[in-house]
Amino acid sequence: MERNTLKIASILKEPGGNSSLMVNDPLKVSLPFLVNSLLVCADSSRREQLQGYLKSVKNLMVKMEPKISFIETDIKMVLLVYCGDEQQICAGMEKSAAQNIPALLIGDDISPALMRKAMQHQVKDFIPLAHFSEEIGPALLLLMEKISADIKMAPVVSIINGKGGSGASFITDCLGRICAEQANDNIALYDGDFQHGTLAAMSGVDPEYFLTDALQEVHELDALAIKSIMCSSGNLSFLPVKPYSHLSDIGTINANDLSLLINKIRTSYQLVIADLSRGLDTHSLPILDISDLVLVVVQQNIVSIREAKELVSQMKMRLGIKPERIHLIVNRFSSKHSTISVEEIKKAVGIESAFVIHNNYELASACTDLGKSIQQANNPKKTKKDFEQIVFKLLPLSLKKSAASTSFWSRFSLNSNKE
Repeated sequence: MERNTLKIASILKEPGGNSSLMVNDPLKVSLPFLVNSLLVCADSSRREQLQGYLKSVKNLMVKMEPKISFIETDIKMVLLVYCGDEQQICAGMEKSAAQNIPALLIGDDISPALMRKAMQHQVKDFIPLAHFSEEIGPALLLLMEKISADIKMAPVVSIINGKGGSGASFITDCLGRICAEQANDNIALYDGDFQHGTLAAMSGVDPEYFLTDALQEVHELDALAIKSIMCSSGNLSFLPVKPYSHLSDIGTINANDLSLLINKIRTSYQLVIADLSRGLDTHSLPILDISDLVLVVVQQNIVSIREAKELVSQMKMRLGIKPERIHLIVNRFSSKHSTISVEEIKKAVGIESAFVIHNNYELASACTDLGKSIQQANNPKKTKKDFEQIVFKLLPLSLKKSAASTSFWSRFSLNSNKE
């Protein structure tokens, strides 16, 4: 599946010459992050019709109003539908411009005077209703360029097991701790394992507030609340998961709320590292879709390699993730105990970039079983160097070295490199 492709629905004319949308296929447009929009349309039937069509746009949340009385602070774009009342449309454009919210004007038979007003209020695009299906997708993507420039969003690095038990949680924890130790940025870890909640156990904390609690009130959480609900140690934070919450709290876990929560975390931190150790499921898809980098954890055995290959194939096909965004991590690597080389793994999986974490059972056990950090474990130098190499080698893709730094680790920040 290609990202940001558009399937065009047919446009039929109703009796009397009014344009009407007939949605045969969904509009397959994917926005880079979750955005709240306001659809303003005085015609109730047309409003419902347009909203139903826009629901197929991934990561676009649509609120509806017959007219603008108040624009909530979480609204990032306004879609104004002209239904014959120029005064009402002008009022909507004025309110959008006053709050510096980009707007689109949708409608037919718009007078030159109203078009001039739209230009004065810096309406970003005009879409005739008769050509709505052809033009709304590209218009939304262009609008997102402005929104993205105005919002600082932390990049997302997702770590996912090619095969269950390959070590994604251990790698997430170690990468997070090393980044937090060596950088000034605020780092957030996201635990996507709704079954085991491994990150909390590895950190040795006994939390009272969990990710499912945050999802229940995600629409009310602001930046201050987001930081207050996280478990933190210095500049490293994470939101713990209650074990087996995917069974006990299934009603509170849905893709839209997860996307919104991640969206809010990204605006409060400089880097988000996501532990998706359970692999592909309905809970991990929204995170993978917005990830700047995807690190697939694989081991030196045929079963692990075979399943990693299938995982990569599914990510390419279902999410349109390009191979350049995917990297392999060969965990528990040993040239003594396996004849399978890194080059052979890369060729088999179909990914050109690979890193190794050398086998160190004692260190891994201390981190996972005893809750020790990689810095506290015995003889961590070689393994820690492996993790530092992962970050350093990914510098051209996602890291920006500060010009004032005296060393690589003295300070860094991440830039989004999503294709």
